[in-house]
Amino acid sequence: MYWIMHIEKQVTPNIDYSYLNSISAFIQFPECKLWFFLLQLLYVTLIVWILIRPQAKIADVKTQKITDKIEIPIAAGTGQHGSERFTTVAEKDECFAMFTYSGTEQLKKPGVVVEMTKTGNIENIRYVDGPKSTIIIGATRSGKTRRVLLETLWLQLMAGYSTVISDVKGEIYYYTSKWAESIGYTIIPFDLRSPKKSIHYNFLQPIINALKEGDRAQAIDYAWDLVSVLVGEQKGEPLWYNGETATLAAAILAVCIEGTTEEFRAQTQELTDIYYEEIKGGIPNDESEGLRTEERKQIDELYWAMQSDLLCGYATPYIEELQNRESKSGLIEKLQELSKTDNSIYKNMTNVYYFLAYMGREDPSTGKTPLSLYLDTLPDSHPAKIVFMQGQIAAERTRSSFYTSALGTLKLFTNPNIAEMTSKSDFELQDIGKRKTVIYLIIPDEKKTFYPLASIMIQQIYVEQVKVANQYGGKLPVPCDYDLDEVGNFPIIPVLPPMITAGQSRGVRVNLIIQDYQQIEKKYKDDYETIKSNCAVKIYLKSDSPKTLKEISDYLGKYTVEVTSASANASLNKVQEGSVSNSSNLGGRELLMPAEIAHITAPYALVMNQGTYSSITKLPDLSQYKVNQLWGLGDEAHNTKLIAARESERPERKNIGSVPLWGIWTTFKQKLEDEAAENSTMSFLGG
Repeated sequence: MYWIMHIEKQVTPNIDYSYLNSISAFIQFPECKLWFFLLQLLYVTLIVWILIRPQAKIADVKTQKITDKIEIPIAAGTGQHGSERFTTVAEKDECFAMFTYSGTEQLKKPGVVVEMTKTGNIENIRYVDGPKSTIIIGATRSGKTRRVLLETLWLQLMAGYSTVISDVKGEIYYYTSKWAESIGYTIIPFDLRSPKKSIHYNFLQPIINALKEGDRAQAIDYAWDLVSVLVGEQKGEPLWYNGETATLAAAILAVCIEGTTEEFRAQTQELTDIYYEEIKGGIPNDESEGLRTEERKQIDELYWAMQSDLLCGYATPYIEELQNRESKSGLIEKLQELSKTDNSIYKNMTNVYYFLAYMGREDPSTGKTPLSLYLDTLPDSHPAKIVFMQGQIAAERTRSSFYTSALGTLKLFTNPNIAEMTSKSDFELQDIGKRKTVIYLIIPDEKKTFYPLASIMIQQIYVEQVKVANQYGGKLPVPCDYDLDEVGNFPIIPVLPPMITAGQSRGVRVNLIIQDYQQIEKKYKDDYETIKSNCAVKIYLKSDSPKTLKEISDYLGKYTVEVTSASANASLNKVQEGSVSNSSNLGGRELLMPAEIAHITAPYALVMNQGTYSSITKLPDLSQYKVNQLWGLGDEAHNTKLIAARESERPERKNIGSVPLWGIWTTFKQKLEDEAAENSTMSFLGG
């Protein structure tokens, strides 16, 4: 070790073992040569051993490209761990209908567009064929309107189907309404964004029509249907829910049956008196000899029933009775004229609000409400009185809470524009199933308070279409598709499950556009699985919901792949050399994992069709279709100008004024004041 000690004496305390210092020391001290070469040999040997020792390397697994961003392993084995896969081009042709469009072709049966590719100048459009409802999953900025909705609406209009479409921004109306009108469609813009430009529609119209047809049972059902959407699902104690719904339903029936002008009421009473004089030989009074109380009550009920029917415009049975008796009094003509008279000026939701607001206000002197006094004047068989009894059995203070809750539910109809828009009807719902019609439900996305009105409209349209279908052998003369965007944000539509399950046989298909499955699950609870399973086709565009991504991944299922592994064993033993082993097994893998599904972006879409393998398709933007030019559309700047121009062309009602009010509450308020004055006088005289 002499050389090492000698070096340490010659170098500085800061020992530097770098190669430069080593070479310098090697030159100065030749006696270190042997040790230097031994150390270098050891170092080189170590490096060589590291380089040549056995290393484990996993064998490459071949992959297939699904989209520009997604690759998955190719399938292996014979389906030991699952055999799911994506459809081939040939299988897509079997699963979906094909519409080849060069610019002039016409389509007879439409469906939701699932793919578009081009062959030169020809568009190859695949779409859902047959009576299948569809769920389209598209979060914000997924392009659901410009990639699916507008293209689907184009096919529906081309084929002559009626369509009910929720148009959250209004752009669908501006893009398509002029073209639809040019090919013979009736255009109905139910516009909650611009009520002054909207068509009129009275939500009480189905009830009014049922009463005019003499179907009181149906009218009562319609009233409860309307209330169920307005109030929504039950929350809290049944007492409050039942009390509010009964109050609303009864007020609606009272307005629909009794809400008329004094002149019309006097006319119905006069005709009723004449009828009883001619048919019944006059109306016995209470002093009539031999008239028992029960007979008197029965006559009163029959007399009231006729007058009530006439108030609703229902005169058919009385006209038929007179015709059978060959009446020559002229009463037939008068009743026929009466039945044609429009007496619905007060029969609207705004009057329902004011009816409750004023009739439910307690008189401080008598402790009574005009409503209680009013109900006493109605016969026991009056529908409004029967329904009101559910809430009237509660204490007065509790009833006041019912009125307050009901008024809160109806507050939308205090908006002057909404009140005027819903005060009458410019069209009949049944026409939607009889002739080519498009209803645009234009809803402001920034005001979800208007969403209940869209739910009511959808509910009432479908119920009316069921009636029309029954009149035509169970199927609508003109099939109807519902394209319901943002339906997950709407209040519950009670008929939605049967629309999807039974509507298909009637010529009705429903296409639900949602952001994720949880929107439907939260709203429809027990009906969620029914809705989801009966929508035979699901189209995924984009979702940020982990639960939805997991559900889709589970639905796609698994397939069999090769799972490879490798191991290495290194040894310095001269006898036993190191070894490397590679192995592969078969295992199961999700066709697409949740994270991979989240990476699906435009123009790609995932289409899941019951009974077949799922498909990866391409759904480009509307600008890639010929219909973009057909509708006069262009780039974003052009479309913005087009919307502004078409908006300015729409007629707008000016100076709409206020909705005429029934005012029945004034009469009964005065009666309570008279009663209070009389009580005060009696008290004074008694004192």
